[in-house]
Amino acid sequence: MTTKVVGCGWLIATLLSAVAFTSCAATGTSSRTAEQRDALIEQLENAKRTDLQEALAPGIMPIPQGDFMISAGMANTAIEKLRHDEYISQAEIDEALVVPPKSLSIEERTYLIQQLEAAIAMDNQGFNDYPRDPVKEEDFQVQARMAEQTVKQLRNGDTVSWWAIQRALYIPSEP
Repeated sequence: MTTKVVGCGWLIATLLSAVAFTSCAATGTSSRTAEQRDALIEQLENAKRTDLQEALAPGIMPIPQGDFMISAGMANTAIEKLRHDEYISQAEIDEALVVPPKSLSIEERTYLIQQLEAAIAMDNQGFNDYPRDPVKEEDFQVQARMAEQTVKQLRNGDTVSWWAIQRALYIPSEP
Protein backbone atom coordinates (compact mmCIF):
# COMPACT_ATOMS: atom_id res chain seq x y z
CA MET A 1 0.00 0.00 0.00
CA THR A 2 1.21 3.49 -0.74
CA THR A 3 0.08 6.93 0.22
CA LYS A 4 -2.48 8.10 -2.30
CA VAL A 5 -1.37 11.61 -3.18
CA VAL A 6 -4.03 12.98 -5.44
CA GLY A 7 -3.08 13.91 -8.96
CA CYS A 8 -4.44 13.11 -12.38
CA GLY A 9 -4.69 9.36 -11.75
CA TRP A 10 -6.00 9.58 -8.19
CA LEU A 11 -9.65 9.90 -9.03
CA ILE A 12 -10.42 6.39 -10.22
CA ALA A 13 -8.45 4.75 -7.41
CA THR A 14 -10.15 6.88 -4.81
CA LEU A 15 -13.61 6.29 -6.22
CA LEU A 16 -12.96 2.57 -6.29
CA SER A 17 -11.87 2.80 -2.67
CA ALA A 18 -15.10 4.64 -1.86
CA VAL A 19 -17.16 1.93 -3.52
CA ALA A 20 -15.08 -0.78 -1.88
CA PHE A 21 -15.62 1.00 1.45
CA THR A 22 -19.24 -0.15 1.42
CA SER A 23 -18.39 -3.79 0.82
CA CYS A 24 -14.91 -4.39 2.20
CA ALA A 25 -14.51 -7.19 4.67
CA ALA A 26 -12.93 -5.96 7.86
CA THR A 27 -9.61 -7.32 9.00
CA GLY A 28 -8.10 -6.93 12.41
CA THR A 29 -4.49 -6.09 13.06
CA SER A 30 -3.85 -9.63 14.27
CA SER A 31 -3.55 -10.79 10.65
CA ARG A 32 -0.57 -8.45 10.12
CA THR A 33 2.99 -9.19 11.04
CA ALA A 34 4.92 -6.65 13.11
CA GLU A 35 6.86 -5.68 9.98
CA GLN A 36 3.68 -5.16 7.99
CA ARG A 37 2.18 -3.09 10.79
CA ASP A 38 5.32 -0.95 11.07
CA ALA A 39 5.42 -0.38 7.29
CA LEU A 40 1.74 0.58 7.31
CA ILE A 41 2.28 2.99 10.20
CA GLU A 42 5.11 4.60 8.22
CA GLN A 43 2.85 5.02 5.18
CA LEU A 44 0.14 6.53 7.36
CA GLU A 45 2.63 8.89 8.99
CA ASN A 46 3.75 10.02 5.52
CA ALA A 47 0.11 10.63 4.51
CA LYS A 48 -0.50 12.56 7.73
CA ARG A 49 2.63 14.64 7.23
CA THR A 50 1.58 15.46 3.64
CA ASP A 51 -1.94 16.36 4.82
CA LEU A 52 -0.60 18.71 7.48
CA GLN A 53 1.87 20.33 5.07
CA GLU A 54 -0.91 20.92 2.54
CA ALA A 55 -3.24 22.27 5.24
CA LEU A 56 -0.64 24.83 6.28
CA ALA A 57 0.47 25.79 2.76
CA PRO A 58 0.22 29.49 1.95
CA GLY A 59 -2.91 30.44 0.05
CA ILE A 60 -4.83 27.27 0.86
CA MET A 61 -8.58 27.90 0.88
CA PRO A 62 -10.67 26.97 3.95
CA ILE A 63 -12.55 24.00 2.45
CA PRO A 64 -9.47 22.14 1.15
CA GLN A 65 -7.68 23.06 4.36
CA GLY A 66 -10.48 21.36 6.31
CA ASP A 67 -10.24 18.31 4.03
CA PHE A 68 -6.52 18.02 4.75
CA MET A 69 -7.11 18.33 8.50
CA ILE A 70 -9.81 15.65 8.38
CA SER A 71 -7.43 13.39 6.44
CA ALA A 72 -4.63 13.99 8.93
CA GLY A 73 -7.03 13.08 11.72
CA MET A 74 -8.04 9.86 9.96
CA ALA A 75 -4.40 8.93 9.47
CA ASN A 76 -3.66 9.70 13.12
CA THR A 77 -6.59 7.55 14.29
CA ALA A 78 -5.43 4.65 12.11
CA ILE A 79 -1.87 4.99 13.42
CA GLU A 80 -3.06 4.91 17.02
CA LYS A 81 -5.26 1.86 16.39
CA LEU A 82 -2.37 0.02 14.76
CA ARG A 83 0.06 0.97 17.55
CA HIS A 84 -2.38 -0.28 20.19
CA ASP A 85 -3.24 -3.41 18.18
CA GLU A 86 -6.89 -2.35 18.02
CA TYR A 87 -9.34 -3.48 15.39
CA ILE A 88 -9.14 -1.49 12.13
CA SER A 89 -10.75 -2.36 8.80
CA GLN A 90 -8.89 -2.29 5.51
CA ALA A 91 -11.39 0.31 4.27
CA GLU A 92 -10.51 2.56 7.21
CA ILE A 93 -6.81 2.20 6.40
CA ASP A 94 -7.39 2.89 2.72
CA GLU A 95 -9.38 6.01 3.55
CA ALA A 96 -6.69 7.20 5.97
CA LEU A 97 -4.05 6.92 3.23
CA VAL A 98 -5.93 9.27 0.90
CA VAL A 99 -4.53 12.77 0.53
CA PRO A 100 -7.37 14.88 -0.91
CA PRO A 101 -6.89 17.21 -3.88
CA LYS A 102 -6.36 20.94 -3.44
CA SER A 103 -8.80 21.55 -6.27
CA LEU A 104 -10.61 19.73 -9.08
CA SER A 105 -10.05 20.22 -12.79
CA ILE A 106 -13.00 20.49 -15.16
CA GLU A 107 -12.38 16.92 -16.31
CA GLU A 108 -12.30 15.66 -12.72
CA ARG A 109 -15.51 17.55 -11.91
CA THR A 110 -17.18 16.03 -14.98
CA TYR A 111 -16.07 12.54 -13.97
CA LEU A 112 -17.30 13.03 -10.40
CA ILE A 113 -20.64 14.33 -11.66
CA GLN A 114 -21.03 11.17 -13.76
CA GLN A 115 -20.19 9.00 -10.76
CA LEU A 116 -22.60 10.93 -8.56
CA GLU A 117 -25.38 10.62 -11.13
CA ALA A 118 -24.81 6.86 -11.18
CA ALA A 119 -24.96 6.85 -7.37
CA ILE A 120 -28.24 8.80 -7.51
CA ALA A 121 -29.69 6.20 -9.89
CA MET A 122 -28.64 3.44 -7.48
CA ASP A 123 -30.12 5.35 -4.52
CA ASN A 124 -33.39 5.78 -6.42
CA GLN A 125 -33.44 2.08 -7.28
CA GLY A 126 -32.80 1.21 -3.64
CA PHE A 127 -35.65 3.53 -2.64
CA ASN A 128 -37.96 1.73 -5.06
CA ASP A 129 -36.80 -1.72 -3.88
CA TYR A 130 -37.97 -1.15 -0.28
CA PRO A 131 -41.53 0.23 -0.46
CA ARG A 132 -42.48 -1.33 2.89
CA ASP A 133 -39.36 -0.38 4.81
CA PRO A 134 -39.58 3.32 5.71
CA VAL A 135 -36.12 3.37 7.31
CA LYS A 136 -34.38 1.98 4.21
CA GLU A 137 -36.48 4.22 1.97
CA GLU A 138 -35.39 7.25 3.94
CA ASP A 139 -31.72 6.17 3.88
CA PHE A 140 -31.76 5.96 0.09
CA GLN A 141 -33.79 9.16 -0.27
CA VAL A 142 -31.47 11.20 1.98
CA GLN A 143 -28.41 9.81 0.20
CA ALA A 144 -29.86 10.69 -3.21
CA ARG A 145 -30.56 14.26 -2.04
CA MET A 146 -27.01 14.61 -0.77
CA ALA A 147 -25.63 13.40 -4.11
CA GLU A 148 -27.96 15.75 -6.03
CA GLN A 149 -26.80 18.72 -3.95
CA THR A 150 -23.16 17.78 -4.55
CA VAL A 151 -23.77 17.54 -8.30
CA LYS A 152 -25.35 20.99 -8.24
CA GLN A 153 -22.35 22.44 -6.38
CA LEU A 154 -19.86 20.82 -8.77
CA ARG A 155 -21.79 22.06 -11.81
CA ASN A 156 -21.82 25.58 -10.37
CA GLY A 157 -18.06 25.48 -9.97
CA ASP A 158 -18.30 25.71 -6.19
CA THR A 159 -15.52 24.41 -3.98
CA VAL A 160 -16.84 21.17 -2.50
CA SER A 161 -15.29 19.27 0.36
CA TRP A 162 -13.58 16.08 -0.78
CA TRP A 163 -15.16 14.19 2.09
CA ALA A 164 -18.61 15.56 1.23
CA ILE A 165 -18.12 14.16 -2.27
CA GLN A 166 -17.09 10.81 -0.81
CA ARG A 167 -20.16 10.74 1.46
CA ALA A 168 -22.38 11.62 -1.49
CA LEU A 169 -20.93 8.69 -3.47
CA TYR A 170 -21.85 6.25 -0.71
CA ILE A 171 -24.69 3.84 -1.51
CA PRO A 172 -26.56 2.53 1.56
CA SER A 173 -26.17 -1.21 1.92
CA GLU A 174 -29.10 -3.46 1.44
CA PRO A 175 -30.17 -5.71 4.34
